[in-house]
Amino acid sequence: MSKRYLTHDAVLIGRGKQGEVYRISPERCIKIYKEHVHARQEHEAYLRAQHSEYTPKLYEAGPDYLIMEYVQGETLYQRLKRKKRMTRKEAEMLHGVLKEMKRLEFTRRDIALFHILIPEEGSLKIIDLVHAYVKTSNVPHFLFKQLKKLGQLDRFADYMKEMDPVMLGDWNHYFLKRGGRYGHVRVVQPEQ
Repeated sequence: MSKRYLTHDAVLIGRGKQGEVYRISPERCIKIYKEHVHARQEHEAYLRAQHSEYTPKLYEAGPDYLIMEYVQGETLYQRLKRKKRMTRKEAEMLHGVLKEMKRLEFTRRDIALFHILIPEEGSLKIIDLVHAYVKTSNVPHFLFKQLKKLGQLDRFADYMKEMDPVMLGDWNHYFLKRGGRYGHVRVVQPEQ
């Protein structure tokens, strides 16, 4: 059972719908799942994405746990909340994550800002891949909802209009269903 990895110095660092995450060494953490199906789904997702610089290294998996690289740093949610204004650099980070999700052929291309870690050194890391290949969503609805709540959705759309109008166009039906506008950003289909 995965609880055997929880030594006296293990530190709880996260708790969510699927289970709990503990730091078990300076370089490693363990995610212990409530349901075996979630452990299996996330294990498969990490195996498919292991060659990506955006995912933490996977060390070991069991029927109800994963041991993976521990990533020190703040989440993109924490950074945007603290700074209160998205910069081009942060928009580029988020754009990079979304492009990587597409490259990895995630069927669910949506992510919570608190699942994007900005380490002190190295590239961004995305965590919580349980539904990456199980659910289907080409539009990052939850991401947009969080950005809107933080007052950053319009800024992100402005940056995307410059950086990747084709990806922005992929979300056109989402914006059109909401009146065709988010703030002052008018989304149009990219030229073919």
